[in-house]
Amino acid sequence: MSKLEFDEQFDPSIPEILPHNKMYLLQVGDQLFRVSGASLSSDAPSYFTEYFKNREKQNHPRGDDDAGSTDDAPEGHVLYIDRCPRVFKLICQHLQGYAPEIRDENDYTKLYADAVYYNLPRLCRLLKHSNMYYVNIGGTSFRVPRMVFSQEGNHPNYFDVTNVSLFEDVEHVILKHNLIRPPPLAPVFVNRSPELFAELLILLRGGSLALDAEKRRTLLRECRYYRFLRLEQQLLDCRISWNVVLGREEIALNLQDIVKLAVSLPDAADGSALQTPCGPRPLMCSNPTAESPRSPSSPSSPLDDNPPEPSLKKPKLNPPREWCPVLYTRKFLDSVPRELIFQIDTLGVTVLLNQKHKVIHVCLSREARAKFVNVFSDALLKQGIPLALLERTLDCGGSPCTTLVLPACLSICDLSVNGLPCRNVCAIVQDSRFLQSIPNLASLTEAGNSTTPGLKFNFVKSMWKLGVKDSELMMIAIKGEAISGIKEHNKRLEYL
Repeated sequence: MSKLEFDEQFDPSIPEILPHNKMYLLQVGDQLFRVSGASLSSDAPSYFTEYFKNREKQNHPRGDDDAGSTDDAPEGHVLYIDRCPRVFKLICQHLQGYAPEIRDENDYTKLYADAVYYNLPRLCRLLKHSNMYYVNIGGTSFRVPRMVFSQEGNHPNYFDVTNVSLFEDVEHVILKHNLIRPPPLAPVFVNRSPELFAELLILLRGGSLALDAEKRRTLLRECRYYRFLRLEQQLLDCRISWNVVLGREEIALNLQDIVKLAVSLPDAADGSALQTPCGPRPLMCSNPTAESPRSPSSPSSPLDDNPPEPSLKKPKLNPPREWCPVLYTRKFLDSVPRELIFQIDTLGVTVLLNQKHKVIHVCLSREARAKFVNVFSDALLKQGIPLALLERTLDCGGSPCTTLVLPACLSICDLSVNGLPCRNVCAIVQDSRFLQSIPNLASLTEAGNSTTPGLKFNFVKSMWKLGVKDSELMMIAIKGEAISGIKEHNKRLEYL
């Protein structure tokens, strides 16, 4: 048989403030209550104990009253209180040693207001530190155990703040203004979806839900409203995988979901550098006269579904260059950082391949630029890389816009252009059938917006790593889907 353990703040003994075996009459609203002195003394000093003590002093000024009498109090000792009898029943349950049966947020709010009004210190303390939240979400009452939010990051939350505000308001108004009765007090009401809140509770209790992209975004908005920060991180669409080639973990996240405080850069000496044939000026083919896998006169294209025939002479690539990839540590969830792969699926990602200078740049504008700057600017500035120096004003759909121009590398990218796999960027940029007039971004210090022959891709969806080394950065493409013109864009459209 288990032993009953009491909280350190709870003393099971009852002081004899009023005679324990004497009954007292209290008329609350339209109901008469008979309460023992022991029950009234169990939560004292209170309005009740002070009233009956003073009344007994008036009736027995010399202290000759029979403190041990079991007779009922005379009619003159009835205390009349114009309050709700149903709420007082909850108070009686508490005074008799039971846990009050609180049904909803209305009972909870009224009970706390009356507990402060009657000056019941133990009941006030119990309600303040109750293990339940009583709230109304969109017209539906919820009784939520506090332990559901016990994990770091899920508290303090919206309900902690509103409860503290409720307690402070009641105590300030009743105690400091000495009112005859408590003012009207509305319970906690949240004008949000009760169905979505119920789904959040399922997740907080360790359950799982089948979520599509739209439902995930909706639940993320609810998490941010209630300040369930840990659950928000758990809900984000991410993928953690082990890179068998590099021998370390990677985490893939949407750029829109990245928190800049979670971004960090590794120490160059920790052995986590990524080797790619991408130098500070990322040459696509160091020998322009080398044979391509496909010649322009060939009936096939570098974008064909069929794999290219091996060339007799392979193009020379840059010697491997080590880049320190940006790391990411999810707050409340991760104890160690992982290499970050960020996905960009918003508008404003364009890749320019310069045939003359054999360089590649990725241009970020609109939403992509704004989010990239917000996420990475602080970490890069510590490495001596101010992003403001990499911005240019370029044409964006017929109007000038601020564009972030970053050196890029496609050498290890699983790239598809116009729905076809692109296995050799060198061959594409040297194929005259694909060449266009593109902005000359080989030198960011050049005045004006000169043009040069090259190739332009508009990425529909892409995944990147950001590498940093010696105050230089490199956008390392991991995977991408791109289109090269308006016809390919139209192919992606679907009928209503």
